Amino acid sequence: MLSVFSDHVAIPYQGERKIAGRRLLECAYQTAEASSQYGVRLGWLRFTTAYEGSVFLDPVTSDVVRVTARSAILPEQSGYCQVTRQLDYARLRTGALDALIPREASSSAIDRDGTEVGLRQLVCRLSRVPG
Repeated sequence: MLSVFSDHVAIPYQGERKIAGRRLLECAYQTAEASSQYGVRLGWLRFTTAYEGSVFLDPVTSDVVRVTARSAILPEQSGYCQVTRQLDYARLRTGALDALIPREASSSAIDRDGTEVGLRQLVCRLSRVPG
């Protein structure tokens, strides 16, 4: 997440979005292939590609809630047109401190036939930590 902020000179505000009934502020970013470190691995093939995405912020707490990344069109030999990744964050109180941690990650790919294949992974199950 930090590289999204440190690698981009400008992350323009795109407006308000409602996601899962929650009001969020969206900022967008783009990275050219020449300066990209976004790696896509498909089997034994690995590509570095341009990408773009959004950062969604809670307007009350200023917390990062979601970060998305979409690859540019992938080389034909990959068998896919594009991959998308999404990482959702949540606040966890640990004693007197709050930590912003990844809560859920998902990835999807669109193959050359237009079929979308997705994967969702629970990163962390949030629970209260005695403090």
